[in-house]
Amino acid sequence: MFHSKRYFIVILLLLSSSFCFATPAALKPVDLKCELFYNPLGIDVAHPGLSYTLSAENSKRGLKQLAYQILVADTELSLKNDKGNLWNSGKVASSQMAYISYMGQPLKSGKKYWWKVRVWDNNGAVSGWSNAASFTMGLLTAKDWVANWITAAGAEKFSLSPFGYRAKSAASQTTTKWVQVDLKKISPISSIRITPMFFEDRAGYGFPSNFKVEIADEEDFKKATMVADYSKRAFNNPGWKPVSFSIKNATGRFVRITANKLWGWEQNYQFALRQVEVFSNGKNIASGSPVQALDNNEANGWDKQNLTDEPLDRSALPNYSSMALRKDFSINKGLSRAVIFVSGMSEFELSINGQKVGEDLLNPGWTDYKKTILYSTYDVTAKLKAGNNAIGIILGNGMYNIQPDSVRYVKFLNSFGPLKAIAQLRLEYADGTVKTIGTDKTWQVAPGPITYSNMFGGEDYNANLEAAGWNKSGFKAGKNWKSAALSSGPGGG
Repeated sequence: MFHSKRYFIVILLLLSSSFCFATPAALKPVDLKCELFYNPLGIDVAHPGLSYTLSAENSKRGLKQLAYQILVADTELSLKNDKGNLWNSGKVASSQMAYISYMGQPLKSGKKYWWKVRVWDNNGAVSGWSNAASFTMGLLTAKDWVANWITAAGAEKFSLSPFGYRAKSAASQTTTKWVQVDLKKISPISSIRITPMFFEDRAGYGFPSNFKVEIADEEDFKKATMVADYSKRAFNNPGWKPVSFSIKNATGRFVRITANKLWGWEQNYQFALRQVEVFSNGKNIASGSPVQALDNNEANGWDKQNLTDEPLDRSALPNYSSMALRKDFSINKGLSRAVIFVSGMSEFELSINGQKVGEDLLNPGWTDYKKTILYSTYDVTAKLKAGNNAIGIILGNGMYNIQPDSVRYVKFLNSFGPLKAIAQLRLEYADGTVKTIGTDKTWQVAPGPITYSNMFGGEDYNANLEAAGWNKSGFKAGKNWKSAALSSGPGGG
């Protein structure tokens, strides 16, 4: 009898132990992501997709999720206390684990949010809460951008349109076409330089086989001086390279190029030029001069006035093939968080207090800049200090601004405008106050140390042009630094 009681007690203990360990959760939510990124910055959708995967805490087979519950809070402490003050989904009967749309209170631009999830398995067991994850919102609407696009005065001369003058198409190759430049007054002329077009992957597009170059005092050219006469002998297509014609002891007000054998084939003959420069004492006196033509095609960006958009003396201009932008600012004590939203056309590199921000290269991505502009979001709290600080941005050309080059391969030409940037720094303090520093006219700009940049042609960097400490606080800006100019954006949102 004594042995029977002992065995009965042992069996009860085993059954009790078995009962106690039969219901613990076997699944655990892990790898929490928002919009498929871990703890992302710059979420710019109103209902971001939340995702996770499941980890089995034992080797039991046949487990699956039958329901989930998600909490989203605006403070880490609230979430830790199991309070989803922005969204508590409640128990949702679903096996969904990917792209569960946030359906809580409206999310605010620039704010950081925390979330976690738990699940129920097919045995009815509920998991513990997952580890907390976070996501930071980007700027959801255009009005949330209080910063302005900024550039430098004169930068537009380094972002000329790839399109110049183009006559109307002709069915016959021997159709005569002409275009002329009005210098506005009779001037001494030492040489004339003609730059061919690059269009539809063709260098020398529209450059005539036969033509002549003349100068005259009157626009009817009844009395003209011949500069170059290839009207009866073929001129080899120059491709990329500009063509120069020198003349001695000549004066005139009008310069005309007359083509009498056009470029093209199959009743589709063209006359097109990118640039006409007229030199006097080493200066391009045709800069900005009016252009007249027998006829012209001004569709899709072609514009005869572009024929004279080259500056008077490019060598005298600051070289905005790249651009440096900077801003000094101060931070009070008690900073809890700092996030910056930034974009630069075509590509930018951001630094704070002399330290590069992020690991990105060639940012932002290549888009149709008239439709879409991408921006980046960085948490820069660790790079800031109480007191004086500085932001620096370097801009390069990338795909946004591809200028013609007679030496390097550039594949195609393109320009959406001069280099420009926009940046907005959000400073959050422990007392709840928020301060915003954005790009505006108080920023300083100067030519950058990159004297040439192209995705296909490469990059030239001149270290002598990079001022030491330009992106640190306390930098003494010299004469090369000017106040930034406000600019419109490239067009995309």
